[in-house]
Amino acid sequence: MYGANRSLLLLLKGLQEKNTKVMVFAPEDGPLLNELNKLKIPYKKVRFWSWQGVRNKLFFLKSPLRFFANLSVLPLLLINAIKFKPSIIYTNSSTTPVGIYLSLLMHLPHIWHIRELGKPDYNLSYDFGKKYFNFFMRKSDAIICISQFIKSYVFKGDWNNVSIISNAVYSNDEVEKLNIHEPIRKDDVFNFLMMTLIHPSKGIHDAIEAIGKIKKDYNEVNLIICGGVEDKEYKKHLEDIVIEFDLKENVFFKGFIEKPDEMFSVADAVLVCSRNEAWGRVAAESMLFERPVIGFNGGGTREIITHNVNGLLYANIDELASCMKTVMLKNEQVNNMVTNAKKYALEKFSSEGYTNNVLKIISKVEK
Repeated sequence: MYGANRSLLLLLKGLQEKNTKVMVFAPEDGPLLNELNKLKIPYKKVRFWSWQGVRNKLFFLKSPLRFFANLSVLPLLLINAIKFKPSIIYTNSSTTPVGIYLSLLMHLPHIWHIRELGKPDYNLSYDFGKKYFNFFMRKSDAIICISQFIKSYVFKGDWNNVSIISNAVYSNDEVEKLNIHEPIRKDDVFNFLMMTLIHPSKGIHDAIEAIGKIKKDYNEVNLIICGGVEDKEYKKHLEDIVIEFDLKENVFFKGFIEKPDEMFSVADAVLVCSRNEAWGRVAAESMLFERPVIGFNGGGTREIITHNVNGLLYANIDELASCMKTVMLKNEQVNNMVTNAKKYALEKFSSEGYTNNVLKIISKVEK
């Protein structure tokens, strides 16, 4: 399950614990619905659509189709919402407009949780342009951004209804149950882990080239890449780089992992190489699991990592290779960074604090 839905589940669980009734509209089957069943949270599966797409030859055909498809499902959403009798509508992503449409029909307050950049991270354009997007954003009673980076990029100009709330990573009881131990490894191999979609914006090529550089001095080093393939051409490009640098025995593509937490058990350190990471969930998780984290010095990642304090930041491949060599030393400097990172993550990314901050927004806009 990807980050947006994992954060949503933590919020829903937190709201339930504070006696707030919730119901979810979900567009398709998947891990999210399985978890909602476990939490006994009511939901309705209704297929709705994005209002963004890749600007190719079919973009101007697909845009109105998506628009009318969303209009067509509004009656079903409305019927189920009326039965539930909500006092507020909350949309968990900027990628769909159905929540704001529904709130306007029902004359209810709306909160929009913005987790994506669109163009910089996935090359997505708004179906009817940024003005159309902004028009409905301004109709929302409150907007929550998961990072200052998102707020600065998406909401330029005068916006007085935008707040910043960092995501939660784990609930308090989950933190207590974390089974943290030394990495499970074969021989003396040092494993770097990446948990990311296979997409050009994720900077995986940086990591592979850096492995190629440090392999000259440290032959026993691996890169483990976990995540589904979003861009097949980019996957082929990465495989070509692996061959070019003779890294077939050092770089491993594991595909989508159902339980990504388990991968921390084989990781010695974690890389977050995305140029435009909206927030940096993997960086925060690495801190909780007491794994050194190295991130690209940009986007939301540098809002989480402070260089040489709770992790390392890099600006180019040579710097990345240098940072990787540093964490491989496992010296006092690295141990201190790991300790600082764990303390920071526990203070900053708790589900209780996350839920309380969202509840403050809800109380402000609730009629």
